[in-house]
Amino acid sequence: MRNNKKVSTPPKYSKARLYFPQTVVVLLVLFFLMLISLSITQQIDTKVAGVTTKASPTPVPVPLPEPPLKNEGVIDPILTARAALAIDRASGERLFEKNEDLPLWPASTTKIMTALVALEEYKPDEIVIVENPILEGRIMNLRPGERITVEALVQGMLIHSANDAAYALADHYPQGREGFVSRMNQKARALNLINTHFMDPVGFDNDKQYSTASDLAELATVAFQQPLIAHTISIPSITISDVDYITFHRLENVNELLGSVPGVAGGKTGWTENAKENLINITKRDGEEILTVLLGSDDRFGETQILTDWIFTNYTWPQAEALTVQSITDQ
Repeated sequence: MRNNKKVSTPPKYSKARLYFPQTVVVLLVLFFLMLISLSITQQIDTKVAGVTTKASPTPVPVPLPEPPLKNEGVIDPILTARAALAIDRASGERLFEKNEDLPLWPASTTKIMTALVALEEYKPDEIVIVENPILEGRIMNLRPGERITVEALVQGMLIHSANDAAYALADHYPQGREGFVSRMNQKARALNLINTHFMDPVGFDNDKQYSTASDLAELATVAFQQPLIAHTISIPSITISDVDYITFHRLENVNELLGSVPGVAGGKTGWTENAKENLINITKRDGEEILTVLLGSDDRFGETQILTDWIFTNYTWPQAEALTVQSITDQ
């Protein structure tokens, strides 16, 4: 006899219903992992922010030294120079002025700018191949095809006042000589030398090539801070060579005060028939340092000495007195 009783079968579940609990567990685990990760990240960011946003100490401005004081009843020196200027290098105070803003021919003081631009555009050990060396004026006798470094040419230009060295540096510029002179004028504008303009890298007389004692003092102040320039202008004499040690050049500093007058640290001369005698000079005495500029002088070396002696005789540096008092107090 057939049993018609229905046999119960287990319910059927879809795969989605079977995997649902597992999916929820996985999602919960991922959620908690994200929370932990976010918490750690926030802690790290907080620490970093604490470091990076920490206020850096405000730099304390260093006051300039007190300028020297002029003694009472002092009579200014009489100079043949058409323009003159003397500056205390520490404070920037002007100690003597005569026609300091009168445009005049700079002559070879131009080479200070030539050197400054060259050392901004070239590396000191960069090799220059001399093509057609100029033979006009004072030269160091460069040879066509000579391979010589930028540093050696700067030495020839600032020590020996060599025109051929200045033109070799200008001709080495990618845009050529005219491009280099244009770069010199750009630098003059950047330094706010409003009464200065160059037409060549050496300082030949030209109505469109001019500067003033004020502008040249500012130019020298900047250029003489460049280490290679500062060292070069202090060299009384030196022998240099090309990179192949074939050609040698003996350089004698045109500044007759260097090596003969105590305290003279260097400078740059200039002379043409129209410009007459120019000299930018640095002198150090008793820990103080002054920069003098003479343009259009009949005796640049003698008058620089006169002006320098007059300044150190008739000015008193307050900071020197303050240091003396401090040293006595500390004892």
